[in-house]
Amino acid sequence: MPSAAQKALLQSALLALGLLVGLELLAGLAPQAPPPPPSPGSLGPSMGQTLPGNPHLLWELAPGDWPVEGGRAHINALGMRDIDRGPPTRRRALVLGDSSIFGFGVDQDEVFTHLLEERLGADVINAGVPGWSTVQAINMLELRGLALQPDLLIIASLWSDNNFDQFVDSEVITAVRRSSALRELLERSALFRRVDGLLARTAGRGARTVSGVAAEQPRGRRRVPLNTYAQNLEAMARRMHADGGGVAFVMLANRADMQHRPGPKVWQPYRDAMRQVATRWGAPLVDLPARFPQEGGLQLILDEMHPNRQGHAVIARLVEEALVAAGWPAQALRLQPPAQALPTLTDPFEGEGVALDLVEPARGGSDK
Repeated sequence: MPSAAQKALLQSALLALGLLVGLELLAGLAPQAPPPPPSPGSLGPSMGQTLPGNPHLLWELAPGDWPVEGGRAHINALGMRDIDRGPPTRRRALVLGDSSIFGFGVDQDEVFTHLLEERLGADVINAGVPGWSTVQAINMLELRGLALQPDLLIIASLWSDNNFDQFVDSEVITAVRRSSALRELLERSALFRRVDGLLARTAGRGARTVSGVAAEQPRGRRRVPLNTYAQNLEAMARRMHADGGGVAFVMLANRADMQHRPGPKVWQPYRDAMRQVATRWGAPLVDLPARFPQEGGLQLILDEMHPNRQGHAVIARLVEEALVAAGWPAQALRLQPPAQALPTLTDPFEGEGVALDLVEPARGGSDK
């Protein structure tokens, strides 16, 4: 015979179980509260935003028409600032990058990808997302980009990779993937979904404030270590070469390039890595830090690093010149695979940000 204490414990357990079952039923029957509407400028890097999470991409753009600083942005079903595309009927380029490629501060028709499409008479798809690094870009390429059948990949990723922050992209993605199986099981519970949704809103989970400043004082760790960055560039070139396509690189400029600020620049090792990979593969490279001072200087920059509409027009022209000189889109752009393995690179700034105070969030053109 069970003791009185055991009976009381059993009764408590049954009561708790009954309460949980009741709450589960109520959570499943009660109507879901609609998500809050997007605020004006919610896709603008200086405004703050809440973006959908993704275990492979960390965050992505939600489809729809969104107000942004400088105009509007149409995000297609693939989470790209582009129209929905069918199978290619002409040459097709896919452009990777962060907020500078996405087109912060300019209207949909002023982004250089739109202008470049008109100039070249070829499809130019804008796959730039605010704050995205090459880790996110290469995952998107495999998940969605290659299905669009581009024969040219234009890579302009740098600011988010070189940024010092309080997270490292590959580490976060690994952790998210490990927890996804458990979360998938828990999300079968209506009660879990209710509580989780409430906590996410209260804590601002998924909120990303995109900085528009290229950091000169490192804080934190590199989001993508230098050698990983170079390896990602190589991997994308190798993937396109395997499909008979090509790559081109766009090295982005910032205000420091126009002002000739003295001292070492934390982003320079990443620029050097991009140049080295482009040379190794015989790929075109558009050097905006060298060309922007000749084309208008500070008149082309919106803030510290984002090109304004005049800057986007210049980028479109310079990229067109480089691609046409390489024979594209008249013919496919062919790559020359390097004979030697990618050498190990040295980042003179590696580890410097870890010792600095992390109270103030790091900045560098990436999501925080």
